[in-house]
Amino acid sequence: MYLHGVDMETRHRWAWLAALLLAVIGGSAALVVWTLMKTDWGHAKVCALINRKVTEGIRGTLEVERIDALSFDTLTAHNVKIIAPDGVPAIVAETAVIDFSLSEMWAGRYGWSRADVRNCLVRVSQKHGSKTNMEATFEGRAPKHHEEKKEKKDSSEVDMRSMATSNCTLLIFGGSLPDLRLTDLDGIMRVHVLKNGDTELRFDHYRGSIEKGLPIGELAFHDVQGDVLTKGKRLLRFVGEGTTHKTPVTFALDVDRDGKNAVHIDAAFPEPTFRALSSAWLELWSKFNDNLDIRVQFGKEAAAQLARKLEP
Repeated sequence: MYLHGVDMETRHRWAWLAALLLAVIGGSAALVVWTLMKTDWGHAKVCALINRKVTEGIRGTLEVERIDALSFDTLTAHNVKIIAPDGVPAIVAETAVIDFSLSEMWAGRYGWSRADVRNCLVRVSQKHGSKTNMEATFEGRAPKHHEEKKEKKDSSEVDMRSMATSNCTLLIFGGSLPDLRLTDLDGIMRVHVLKNGDTELRFDHYRGSIEKGLPIGELAFHDVQGDVLTKGKRLLRFVGEGTTHKTPVTFALDVDRDGKNAVHIDAAFPEPTFRALSSAWLELWSKFNDNLDIRVQFGKEAAAQLARKLEP
């Protein structure tokens, strides 16, 4: 039997060959995907790709030691480092479970929509007269001559959103920056680097301790909001509630980049305990310190007013 000049047997043969070819292509693709997702060799290839693509977009270097697990939209990474141009890691994490999109990375958007990060260290540092390490790390690389026009139109942007961090440490030091150490940090952190080079570290619903750098001594805090900005006058802002010397306090901590009264502290103690009242001298002491501005209040109403004032 003939149909349009081709007999039915020949049509069946070609259809079978086409189906076989599609099956081979599909099976090969499935094998490649399975190899990438389920084998150490595949994990190493994906790890190298991620390290290379992210490093191509910033002046710092991403180093993921290995990928322990990989699916279509999630990867588990071990020993993650984002290293500043001076060779010192700006961010280090022991483990990170990341909702990650390879297609977004290929499009020049480096980051993730969510990550669970454990045992991390974040450094914000500065050498005299230079940029902070965060600015230098996440600054976009200079485009090659033939890519300059495209780069201006489609500059890369780094957005590491919704990092649920646990047992993390934040260090701020060097240059005109104050010397601060925040430890045992748990909460939601975001690292956002805009196309103009501004870098913002945002902290939501955080708890932890400021161990070093405050005249009132160690401050343990809970459900705190805050941010660290690498450009502009203000460097850091933390607002919320905590305890100092086992005494409850509502506080706002603002740290400016430099200049007179670079550290601002508003503290309201709801209970006029001995420890709270003993902090009053700090306000007087700050009047004679060019780098410090402290305001201390007492009473539940004063704490409530400060809390309302600090609401976003």
